[in-house]
Amino acid sequence: MAKNFELTLLLYWLPQALTQIFLWLFWWQAKEYRFDRFKLLFETKTGRANLGLAAIIVKLVLITFYLKNIYALKIIFVLATLYYVVRIVRFGFVRPVAQTVRMLLIYTISVLLLAVTYFWSANYLLLELGLVVYPLVGVLATALLTYFVKQKRKKLASNAIAKFNIKVIGVTGSYGKTTTKDFISEVLSTKYKTEKTDKFANTPLLVYERVAKKARLGATHMVVEMGAYKKGEIKEFADALKPTIGVITAVEEQHMYLFGSLGQVKKAKFELIQGIQKGGTAILNLTNKNVRHLYVWAKKQRPDLKLIGYFVGNTKPPKGTTYSATVVASEKALVFNLKSPQFSKTYATNLPADFLIQNMLAAIAVARECDVDWQRISKGIVNLQAERQIFDVHNYPNNYFVIDDSKNSPPTSFFVALENLAKYKVAKYVVATGTIELGKASRKIHTSIAKRIAQIGTKEVFLTNPEFTEYFSAGLKGSTTKLTVIKDRFDLTKLKKLPKQNCVVLLEGRMNNSIRKIFLQKI
Repeated sequence: MAKNFELTLLLYWLPQALTQIFLWLFWWQAKEYRFDRFKLLFETKTGRANLGLAAIIVKLVLITFYLKNIYALKIIFVLATLYYVVRIVRFGFVRPVAQTVRMLLIYTISVLLLAVTYFWSANYLLLELGLVVYPLVGVLATALLTYFVKQKRKKLASNAIAKFNIKVIGVTGSYGKTTTKDFISEVLSTKYKTEKTDKFANTPLLVYERVAKKARLGATHMVVEMGAYKKGEIKEFADALKPTIGVITAVEEQHMYLFGSLGQVKKAKFELIQGIQKGGTAILNLTNKNVRHLYVWAKKQRPDLKLIGYFVGNTKPPKGTTYSATVVASEKALVFNLKSPQFSKTYATNLPADFLIQNMLAAIAVARECDVDWQRISKGIVNLQAERQIFDVHNYPNNYFVIDDSKNSPPTSFFVALENLAKYKVAKYVVATGTIELGKASRKIHTSIAKRIAQIGTKEVFLTNPEFTEYFSAGLKGSTTKLTVIKDRFDLTKLKKLPKQNCVVLLEGRMNNSIRKIFLQKI
């Protein structure tokens, strides 16, 4: 009879336990198994809600009091299961997205440790603590394995670059890395066999794996996107891959909570300049004021490098500019005038927004440094296409427009998108997530974004991350722009009620496809 009670109690416990462990594994994966990023979840109200922390604490307290009362434990586990059922109904079933080897190992370790705990003591307080602790143990256990795998891949990538004598172009920045990498690869491909790291694969483990594989495909040039969350990470890339050309697209407060300050962000991005091989070339976007500081640093600290600046704007280019562009008004295409010491020309492109000309100038600068002639460059840049969901403009019947910028999340990208939104003469709506990990700058930045949303005459803004409600409310105060917070899937009906005629909708920031499907006919 006692064993039957134990088995029955286990069956009551399992549904909510498995749901909770999937939820925590999802967030570990979403934060790339990094403790510095995962701990941020505990520091915001939204983050704690995402983890279900309040419910877990209540559950642990109740179990502590009723540990020896089987009937009370059953009630607790039923209530916990109901809590997760409600979460699933409101937010959907949350589980790890990518079934990677590391995730499977962490899941296996967690389940095995739970099984050992059950057969050792059948103590449900320990089991509940294990739901929180054992995924952490799995992350720690696999971290050592990941380190050795990364070191092996790094060595393979470094050896392959040296063996095949591949010219490496490193690209980093707070935003614009992926598009710039793609544009550089496209233009270089007009003359050379060129490979690039895969889209959004900018972490060490993925970068080294892709470089090692693609270096063996006969490429002479390799364009590598280099991401970082703290100082030292870009240095590691540069030390291993030895770039001869380095491109910095922008510097801003992105992930500033992790870096600590804007000054630390600058120093982290500057590691690419420090890691360029002697006699190489540094290419910097002088349109961005923070990158101009790095240009000054480069002149002082790396006199052996060739420095090239590029600038887009109608004002006088700053000192150090080699390539500049001014946008020409045109209703049919994006037209700009390019100026360089040896060449000037007016181009018409298929790009949807003028800020993408910055990425294009970086590609032109790299191509010229690699001895690509202007005829090939002209052919390459005219056919450039931006990545989907990066200011992807959809024109539908009845004067209905959707601007899908849902792969962009940096503050500057938001402001740029708003400037383009302002050009439309129909009713304006914004659906936004906001930008995470901005630290102390979050209030100022989000309030400024909300103010600009109001200034351009936006009718309504829908905020999908409640964490920034206070900041958006402050920025919209005194305006006629309405703020609606989307808290769960039930609130999506508010988005479905928007008219699909005589209006434009901006989708800004990384968001779930369930939201994009409301506005886009195909995704």
